[in-house]
Amino acid sequence: MKKLLTLIVLFIGLNTFAQRGERKEIDPEEFAQKNTERLTEALGLNEEQQAKIYNINLKNAQERKAKMEERKSEERTKPTKEEHEAMKAEMETKLNAQKEEMKNILNKEQFQKWETIQEKMKERRGDGERGEKKMKE
Repeated sequence: MKKLLTLIVLFIGLNTFAQRGERKEIDPEEFAQKNTERLTEALGLNEEQQAKIYNINLKNAQERKAKMEERKSEERTKPTKEEHEAMKAEMETKLNAQKEEMKNILNKEQFQKWETIQEKMKERRGDGERGEKKMKE
């Protein structure tokens, strides 16, 4: 009886561990659509704005997926400080470019709401001041 119980617990544990390692592949089109829908609801976008923002979201999702595939194919090594700074600068440039695109698409009120949403997301991810302090320590 003890052996049977041990086997059941072991099987459940292994099954849980195996499932944790599997990640669902996110389709860029699906991601772009869902993200556009969320922004439409939050900002009250019209159809023209939705189409433009969908294209931005799709482009970003495709780039992100390509980067992930590239990282999967490479040998995992910790980036040097210079590489890390270069990646950070590249990301900052992309974020600023996206901000300018959004500024051109949204009206002032929508853009302010969008910036607020971005700040909240940044805080949730830990990328805010707290995250930068951790990096410096």
